[in-house]
Amino acid sequence: MSIFPKIIKKGTDAPIVLHMHVKNDSQNDLSGHIFFTILDPENKKQVIKDRIRVPALGEVDKYYDYHVARDAPIGRYYVKGEFCFGKEKVLSETHKNDYFDVIT
Repeated sequence: MSIFPKIIKKGTDAPIVLHMHVKNDSQNDLSGHIFFTILDPENKKQVIKDRIRVPALGEVDKYYDYHVARDAPIGRYYVKGEFCFGKEKVLSETHKNDYFDVIT
């Protein structure tokens, strides 16, 4: 998973781009959901969910524009990216570094 930019000024109209790359090494198509769970500095959670299909031995890149609310708190926002299919959950390999900062 990647996030760009990592720092954004409060009140900016430009979005934070959340990117998830999903690779399927199996011989079967995978259908499931991508979840981005965003935790703000006040511990309020927002979840973005989207359905995706990854072809057998294929790859899919998903991009989401996340707009920070004008009244959003200043601070660090942590993002957890997951791909879920069937009863399986795959956490982003970069989850320890998945965050962005809102500054004044």
